[in-house]
Amino acid sequence: MGSVADCFEQCDPSFQKFRAQTSLSLTDCFAKNVNNAVDADECLFKGMKDFCRSDGERRFIRPANFSAAVGSPLQMAPTASEIPTCPCCKRALEQFNVFQDFFGCTKQCVHRQMTACFARKRCAVVIPPQETLKPIYEKCNAHTPQMSLSLLNTCQCLAHRKRVTSLYGICPIISNPLFIEN
Repeated sequence: MGSVADCFEQCDPSFQKFRAQTSLSLTDCFAKNVNNAVDADECLFKGMKDFCRSDGERRFIRPANFSAAVGSPLQMAPTASEIPTCPCCKRALEQFNVFQDFFGCTKQCVHRQMTACFARKRCAVVIPPQETLKPIYEKCNAHTPQMSLSLLNTCQCLAHRKRVTSLYGICPIISNPLFIEN
């Protein structure tokens, strides 16, 4: 948990758009709702059951180069035709992208720390290829009710406790699974 909190602090510059509205610390809103990372892991592991070894099974794994996975974006970026035209939806997408930047930065930070840990302990894991992992990741983000609730709670914390006024009225939209999916 300490490593995740460290990554939150390292990724604080992702909130550049919110900084003009408040001088308060923003990362503690994410720390209060860190269960969304646990929920995401549980969902990912359910989706990757074909890639996990059975309990107690030992196998030699050639040390992997995780740098490719660390640098690959798992964010869902809309194409030009998918960008909404209504002002409220456009504003929601702009705010959602700030969250995506923060989550992407945090993911990369945690992966760097995980890779360093694997190297220190001389162990490894096999990560499924991106074409397998990305659809599972996107499904977990869009369809997990706990993820939506956690995002809503985080957004409301930022809006009301930290006075990020650009989030007023936007939180229910950006935490809606249909908005996240589309």
